Amino acid sequence: MQRTSDINVLTTHELPSPVQLFEELPKSPAQAEFITRSREDIHRVIFTEDKRFLLIIGPCSIHDLDAGREYARRLAALAAEVSEVQNFAEKLSGRAQSGGCLLYTSDAADE
Repeated sequence: MQRTSDINVLTTHELPSPVQLFEELPKSPAQAEFITRSREDIHRVIFTEDKRFLLIIGPCSIHDLDAGREYARRLAALAAEVSEVQNFAEKLSGRAQSGGCLLYTSDAADE
């Protein structure tokens, strides 16, 4: 039988677990505050009288970090311009070898 899976895979590397990533890359106080504020904003749009439009936006995956940072900067500027009518939730993901996605949100202004 002819091989049909992983025919273009040259090598594999074990990825760190989410727990290992959190230990190696702890959140700063500014990042923790941004996450809390973003979750509260999204909750208000979905469950309360906040009538803004919630837009979850981002690339399907990101492989070029410089391009991803530029995208985040531009999105942050646009989000600031339209914040009275829209609430942006940025979704950035990297493809895991298993096909799952690792999801990250970032605030480009905090770089």
